Amino acid sequence: SDNNNWSIASNKKDLNRFFSKIINNRNEKNIKADYGYGILTNVGRVEIIKMLDIFKSQLDSNSLLSEPFDYNKLIINKDYIDYKGIKASKIIFCEGFGLKNNPWFSYLPLIGSKGEFIHIRTKNLSPEAIIKGGLFIVPIEKEIFWVGATFDRKDKTDNITKSAKEWILKKLHERLNCSFEVVYQGTGMRPTVIDRRPLLGVHPLEKRLFVFNGLGTRGLLMGPLLAEWLYQFIEENKELPTSVTIDRFQSYFSSSFK
Repeated sequence: SDNNNWSIASNKKDLNRFFSKIINNRNEKNIKADYGYGILTNVGRVEIIKMLDIFKSQLDSNSLLSEPFDYNKLIINKDYIDYKGIKASKIIFCEGFGLKNNPWFSYLPLIGSKGEFIHIRTKNLSPEAIIKGGLFIVPIEKEIFWVGATFDRKDKTDNITKSAKEWILKKLHERLNCSFEVVYQGTGMRPTVIDRRPLLGVHPLEKRLFVFNGLGTRGLLMGPLLAEWLYQFIEENKELPTSVTIDRFQSYFSSSFK
């Protein structure tokens, strides 16, 4: 049960500073929790979109080009690569699900999983707490909460769907005991990999082309470490862990030429 899993986690040495040991059975006015709820401590949330916007602003001052990448314009020479007159020794593709369109790395088994979410407006929830129970309810601005997400491996479009909204609302009504208003519905595509591991490494033939991909939710948390591993692989000739290197999919590359 969830209660049992919580008790086990709260007693683990590496986790007990995050998990409160007591299952709280106090009724919350606007939250349905018939079997109680646990509280995480010493945790926070990284606002990824804001963080990336700040990174982009910093890069803008260092000649960042914000434009669609034209694969046909990339010229691979023996000693360097050239893209629209920009010369470099290497290029790293960090494209998310866009990797499916990459002529060099599309052989990799990036399957993708679509997620749909909604934003709701309500005055009845705490702006300081994230609620998890069937789905996530996350405060993002005053009286606005992000709610989601669905999981769909078949639909690869960015179209919002009525069925996804209905599923989210069903889960939301199971968890909340208060009024709210849906103000937005959106989608995203998780760059999931067939074995649920990141994709790091160098192209089997073109040794100036590298890939950094396959970061879902957990992968995103590991982003800094994965980036360090790839840097050490490129600049210091250190081996990548077998769990993340694209070498594990060598057979996919070979079969793509049959």
